[in-house]
Amino acid sequence: MILVLDFQGRWPQRDKVEQFCHDVLNHFFKGRVKRELSLNLVMKKEMRDYGYTDGDRNEVTIEISRQHNGETIPLPILMKTIAHELIHAKQFFRGEINNTNDVYAKDKKDYKKASYTFKPWEHEAHMMEDFMYKLYWENPQYRELTYKVFHG
Repeated sequence: MILVLDFQGRWPQRDKVEQFCHDVLNHFFKGRVKRELSLNLVMKKEMRDYGYTDGDRNEVTIEISRQHNGETIPLPILMKTIAHELIHAKQFFRGEINNTNDVYAKDKKDYKKASYTFKPWEHEAHMMEDFMYKLYWENPQYRELTYKVFHG
């Protein structure tokens, strides 16, 4: 996979965050994508939500809030938020979700009337965020082991 990362704003541990992004996305694509994927990471001072992702099959923008209700978000929560949003990036890159409707590509159902927690793309992101955080942020020494397991 050819991943082009662009950082905007002030990022704590930028190099480690960059490696984390590569690790999480490579976990899902396992080097099979031959096209260029562009990932824009934007750190905002404060947003309504902790994070937001939008994009298409070629380019995704993730916005992350550094503060919530005037308080700085602790780094572990910030990284779990990034992990959650990276799952959405994977979903955009694979065409599983898009920004024009609430139809999920995997089951072709319309989720316009479903609440946030019942949308399958949110369910997947919530299920995977802790695992990705623990695997690739807390335990980077496992990067080589997981690479071997998933790539043979």
